[in-house]
Amino acid sequence: MKTDQVLKTYVIHNPVSGQVEAEVVREQIVRVMEENQIPYEIYETTGKEKLNEVVQAAIKKDFEQFIAVGGDGTIAGVASGLVNSGIPLVILPSGTVNALARELQIPIGIQQAADWWVSNRRIRKIDVMQIRDRYFLLNVSVGVSAGIMKEAKREEINKLGIFAFLRQALKRRSNLPAYRFQVTIDGAITYMRATELFIANSGTLLGLKALQLDPKADLDTGRLSVCYARLRSLLDYVRIGLKLVAAPSEENKDLNCKDALREVRIHSNQPVPVQGDGEQVGTTPVTISLVPRALNIVVPREQA
Repeated sequence: MKTDQVLKTYVIHNPVSGQVEAEVVREQIVRVMEENQIPYEIYETTGKEKLNEVVQAAIKKDFEQFIAVGGDGTIAGVASGLVNSGIPLVILPSGTVNALARELQIPIGIQQAADWWVSNRRIRKIDVMQIRDRYFLLNVSVGVSAGIMKEAKREEINKLGIFAFLRQALKRRSNLPAYRFQVTIDGAITYMRATELFIANSGTLLGLKALQLDPKADLDTGRLSVCYARLRSLLDYVRIGLKLVAAPSEENKDLNCKDALREVRIHSNQPVPVQGDGEQVGTTPVTISLVPRALNIVVPREQA
């Protein structure tokens, strides 16, 4: 049986992700591979391909391990091709937010993250969320925030990080809309008016422990947190964020959360934008299914 160090490895690199030059990132990857005599191939994304199809084609060529180099969207795309395959995924975060890497306590920054996985690793099986033929790892949101993410330009995101989303948000001077939703959680129907619906596989926002959405939630608990809020202005988003820092979500009356163990179906009175892990998914209606322990992620061995 092969050791982790010599698994035939396929590297998928998003060259426009983050602020580090693509050539610098590539040099670090090549260095680690050659120093450890790991057989590898590097694929650079164009933004036009379906990453799950790229991954599945590489699996047919007998690649035994995959490395995703990029932000949360790139990682989710690579993960989509690996769900239920048992093949390990290594994450080298080079995006602007890197929420998943923070959640998994993976080193941030290509210099620090380039080679920890060679000798200081273990496998963690995590749950994923499925929307049609795509999979997402952290969260899906429906509402105003998804629309803001859609409007933010890639160049602004790379340059400004999360402040690019804030910049787009500040352009919205009018009051925020309240949509009428029909939300079916594991077969039970709820009707509500809300500005935002948030379906979380993780217990935190943006991978930041200070923004604790649900203290009991985690990536491998076999349940999703379905949270909704009715907000009137962008200041309400700031207010809720401050409350999440100060108190657990169950003490926050502005944010109502329920558990989902299998499936969440969302219908609305009009098409509402949907995003998953920072990538546009489309509009409502949408169905989010929980796929438990479906992805093998390589994490630092000392992680709790």
